[in-house]
Amino acid sequence: MNKMTEELRDLKTSGEEKHKEIMDQFRTVRVELSGISFKIEGPRNILIESLEDLAQKNISMEKRLELYEQAHEDFDRKLLAGFVGLRDILHKYQETMKFSQGVLREERFEYDLKASSKIAPQYLERRMVSIPPPEEFCYALLDGESRSFLEPIDFIHDMVSSKSTSFDYAVCAIGLWKALELELNITFIGWLRKRLGISEEYQTIGKGSKKPAKEVMIYSGPGKGLGGDYYVNINETETHNHLRSVMLNPISYILQYAEKNQLAELLNNGLRPYKDDIVGHKDGDRWCGLPNDIRKVTRDYRNSHAHTKKMTRKIFEEFREYMFGADDPLKPGVLPRVLQYKKIITQPPP
Repeated sequence: MNKMTEELRDLKTSGEEKHKEIMDQFRTVRVELSGISFKIEGPRNILIESLEDLAQKNISMEKRLELYEQAHEDFDRKLLAGFVGLRDILHKYQETMKFSQGVLREERFEYDLKASSKIAPQYLERRMVSIPPPEEFCYALLDGESRSFLEPIDFIHDMVSSKSTSFDYAVCAIGLWKALELELNITFIGWLRKRLGISEEYQTIGKGSKKPAKEVMIYSGPGKGLGGDYYVNINETETHNHLRSVMLNPISYILQYAEKNQLAELLNNGLRPYKDDIVGHKDGDRWCGLPNDIRKVTRDYRNSHAHTKKMTRKIFEEFREYMFGADDPLKPGVLPRVLQYKKIITQPPP
């Protein structure tokens, strides 16, 4: 009995020693972990601060980009106003000339000055490369304001091309990108605004919103980092609750991600055969389709030449062909395709 008691006492002593040893090791590990935690706390805080700073910079850059786009729009308006003034001066000059010369001969046919005040369609059809005959170009589908942007282009082009080598052809090109932006707004943004109860018309720019002061956000792509996904507010208004135009670049992303926003309804119905063009597709290593074409117009032609950089005649003619297409029917230009989609959306079959 005494022997058993002694063994139990030894076992207890041994267990207590082992427990003490384990507790000592635990305390040592805890101290080491505390030191490691202290060491990584600083870099962790720095990383969090860097991420927060990056998120703020991203928001700041988005605001700057918006201001930059607005500046482009303001410049376009001012340039167009100057161009309209120039056209009025030319008209007055021609009206004066008609009393002394009657009918002027210009290159290959007689140009009646009585038609000069409205830049006669006959003149356009016979001389313009940028506006093919109506049956080929769906000319009748153009909004009246789009026509006013396009009609003077070759009139001014012909007036200066043989007389000046230093002319800035951006004054001709401005009508091209303005017409594209307007037709895209009528076709896709107009449909969205009708569908979402903002307006009852397709041509909504400058019209009153039926949902004043309310954001109507359209998905336009996945976000990167902490910023979240991208959306475009199609219910932005100016003074007196007048709806603003959505600019080219945001429209391109709304189209690219149309399968994931409200435009999917169109893609699943009348525009189904044209989905690859509307959302874009890959051809080898390069992206093709309407979104990419819109961004090319914005990047290579509008943004590059809207300020101090001069647009040469060669670049203008390249841009004009890109917008309206070459002779190859398999390679239609940007604007004819938009007008084709406009007809499907705004004039659906009965």
